[in-house]
Amino acid sequence: MKCKYFTIIGIAILSLGILWGIANYLNAKSEPDRYEGAYNSYDVNEPDLQIQKNEDGTYLIQIGIFRLTFLRECTGILAEDKIVFSTTEWGEDKEITGTITVDDEDIATVTLAATWSDWWFKNINVYKYYKVSDIPDIYELQY
Repeated sequence: MKCKYFTIIGIAILSLGILWGIANYLNAKSEPDRYEGAYNSYDVNEPDLQIQKNEDGTYLIQIGIFRLTFLRECTGILAEDKIVFSTTEWGEDKEITGTITVDDEDIATVTLAATWSDWWFKNINVYKYYKVSDIPDIYELQY
C-alpha cells in the first residue's frame, strides 16, 4: 500500500515538473527580445532606430540621425547587457562602431565612433531613442 502511495506521489511530482518545464520553455519563446523593436527619435518623433534579432542571434540595426545620416547595414551582437555593432557601409576603410543599451523604461542609448574621422561622431556621439513597438520596421532598398 505504501509503495503505491509513493509511486502516485512521485508520478504527480514528475508530471508537475514536466508541465512547469514546458510552460517556462513556451513562455521564454514567446517573450520578445528586450532590444528588438522600433524606437522613435526624440528629435523628430519618428522611428529612426530599428533593431531586428536574426535567427543566428546577431542583430540587424538601422539608425537614423536627424539631418546627419542613416546607417542601414549595422550588424551587432549582445555582449555584457549591450549590443555591440559595426558597419562598413561607407567603405571598408570607414568602419563605424557603436553600442546600444536599453534601460528599464525602454529608452535606447546609441553611442557611435568613427576612429578614421576627425569630425564624424567626435563632439556629439550619443543619441537617445524611445521604444514604440516590439516589432521593427526594417527598411529595404528597392532596386
